[in-house]
Amino acid sequence: EILQLHFYSLHYFRKATALRPYDARMWCAMGQCYEALEKYSEAVKCYERAHENGDREGIALNKLGKLYAEVMDSPKEAAEYYEQNLR
Repeated sequence: EILQLHFYSLHYFRKATALRPYDARMWCAMGQCYEALEKYSEAVKCYERAHENGDREGIALNKLGKLYAEVMDSPKEAAEYYEQNLR
């Protein structure tokens, strides 16, 4: 991912999420790859899965808020995610 090899990274993050489906960090990493590839609906799914699996760092909610605000033009949903992140 650091070298901008998003398709390559995505291949291994898919394997990682299959091996550790409840690890929120893997889902966030895969969401970032999809975001870099401008596959926003897939990124949202990954971030939602990360949140469901107890994302301790709050990355998923922040990213969801950002995607809904900037890309999907849904400020209401963005505000909901940002508000959840503040709790």
